[in-house]
Amino acid sequence: MWLFRAERQPNTLNPLLRGIGERVVRDFYQRFEDATPTKSAAGLNYFFNDELHVGAGNRVWNEDFAAEFRRRKGYDLWEVLPALWSDLGPLTPKVCLDYADVRMALMEERYFLPIYRWHATRGLIFACDSGGRGLQPDEFGDYFRATRWYTTPGHDTPGGQADLIKGKVSASIASLYRRPRVWLEGYHSLGWGATPERLMFATRENYLYGCTLLNLHGLYYTTHGSFWEWAPPCYHFRMPYWQHMDVFFRYFDRLSYLLSQGTFVCDVAVLYPVAPFAAGLDGAKATRTAFDTARALMAAGINFEFIDADSLARAQVREGRLEVTDSSYRALVVPAMEAIHWSSLNQAHRFAEAGGLVLSVGTLPLASDRAGREDPQLEALVAATFPAARRLLQPTDVPRSSWGLSCRIPGPTVPSARCIAA
Repeated sequence: MWLFRAERQPNTLNPLLRGIGERVVRDFYQRFEDATPTKSAAGLNYFFNDELHVGAGNRVWNEDFAAEFRRRKGYDLWEVLPALWSDLGPLTPKVCLDYADVRMALMEERYFLPIYRWHATRGLIFACDSGGRGLQPDEFGDYFRATRWYTTPGHDTPGGQADLIKGKVSASIASLYRRPRVWLEGYHSLGWGATPERLMFATRENYLYGCTLLNLHGLYYTTHGSFWEWAPPCYHFRMPYWQHMDVFFRYFDRLSYLLSQGTFVCDVAVLYPVAPFAAGLDGAKATRTAFDTARALMAAGINFEFIDADSLARAQVREGRLEVTDSSYRALVVPAMEAIHWSSLNQAHRFAEAGGLVLSVGTLPLASDRAGREDPQLEALVAATFPAARRLLQPTDVPRSSWGLSCRIPGPTVPSARCIAA
């Protein structure tokens, strides 16, 4: 016998409630527009969402959740709800994946999407620096699905550093969902010794990874603020080089404009590993493998994007390439994902059958949202998609010159500024 009880969590907001996004807009964002009618887009033309924490955890409930689950998945959640806490057998990963999908869908539809639409319809930038900054695929339940509802996805890179993975995750979301800019909040906690040289070096590298809008962290009205906020410095008038910063900003104005034009071009997609977290099957290992593979690719001079399960599901296979939005890939990498969405595996198989290069790195999938684990159809499709020659043991095994992959520059047009040639 199982007894379930949903408890209210203090100081949290339930993002699954009907109308919750509209309420946040009404009580927060709309108040700015009401105070400055017709002037928002001409003045302070953005909102920045810093380190949003939903606070309710990955197991959340709502009065209509069970009904929504049945409507979307076709079976009764109450019969299998213990699978979120205990192993009920082979069906367990499927239940967990289905629950996570419905939870995330409701959060998108009821919280993230209404707030996004309010900004997008007004031409306002809506940017973010979430706590995990793309390094935690299961943040909010699915980092990609939450962050695609910002007009300008982004992140912070504290300490005057550049970060390949953060930059690529944010830039991939912008590329696959046609968001015009990629926000770089820099640089939390660099300290009062921050030099123009450090700012220039880190920002150019972050732009290399896909950022296209710079927001220097911190304008403190008093120096007391720098201690209270624990994140010095203030990058403005208190710096001895402030009078020369126009040169710095003009440089990145031009670079931001240039890199915001055209479309991103690369030949490799790395599947962003959310499914293993939802299924409870070693998401940490899949994440390490994905990010280490990405670093190995970049070290080999091969550019890439991270691709989410939804984008992979809507992709088309044409002439040996996997095409989605404005991207076109010759290779797809699946990183040690013990759980995978059935749609992702089907697409990988179709792509391989059409002549695309599909590689697994490390562990092969053993569960999906089709029937869970111990599924003969899954095992057969995995075997057909990943024969021995397409299985790599570790990220450093990624092929290099033998791939013949480089930046694809179409026709006689001007190459994309974000294109990195091998």
